[in-house]
Amino acid sequence: MLINYNFFGNAMSSVNVYTQIRPDDEESRFHYFHGAAFDSLCTEYKWDFFGVSLNEIRNIVVINSGNPHAGKNALCDLLRADGFKWPEFDKCVEYCVANHKTGWFYEFTKYYPKEPHNLHDLLQLMVYQEICKLAKKLGLSKLHRKKADLIEVVSKATIWENCIELAQSEYKKALQTYHEREFPYKCEALLLSVSVRESALRNLNLYSEYLDNGYKKPLLKLDCDQHPESDDLAKLFLDDGYKSIDGDNLANLDILPPFFPADRSWFNCR
Repeated sequence: MLINYNFFGNAMSSVNVYTQIRPDDEESRFHYFHGAAFDSLCTEYKWDFFGVSLNEIRNIVVINSGNPHAGKNALCDLLRADGFKWPEFDKCVEYCVANHKTGWFYEFTKYYPKEPHNLHDLLQLMVYQEICKLAKKLGLSKLHRKKADLIEVVSKATIWENCIELAQSEYKKALQTYHEREFPYKCEALLLSVSVRESALRNLNLYSEYLDNGYKKPLLKLDCDQHPESDDLAKLFLDDGYKSIDGDNLANLDILPPFFPADRSWFNCR
């Protein structure tokens, strides 16, 4: 028996891909559980897609469930103009930036710009071309080709107090550049989170089917993400991280993976 995880019921559009699936074959079951996974995450994550309907997002997730690269590109194309809010993802980013940790997924946070509080920080933040513009404004005619050499000359030609307004402008630009770089990863994290939840729902359903069919000892196993920093990220949402999970009661957990955005904790049933 296939478990029904359609949390939105009649609120979902009748043209939604999910409602058109007949979960009688493996491909349809695969799509079915991707739709169910998206539904369940909608009840847990505080996503805000700024006017883009959940149906549109959901259809992209389901249609591209076997092609995450195409799914990421489709989400980026649909959402790039206005972006989308995902507080749980932002919480992970903030933690990684503050603690100089990345887990397996958040390597891109290494590029989060440092807010300048002195002239050296500002010049390090600026790209070479912008430093050249500043040097010309300061009346410097000899522009070194190496950024480090140019910074040394410019830092002797001005003081921090004269550059505070410039620092605010440059930091704002640097943040914008970072968020543009971060956005595809944000879309990828959404799809990965759905995929992990899909695996959990599908394997729990398989476990239920094994029991219904008389299998005496089906094995349900949870493999938590093995990256050494993943447990730290899990602790942002679970008091004791992965240790909060009752390994002896996996069929009746109150929360399913992913335990944080882009967590790679997987259910398996055999």
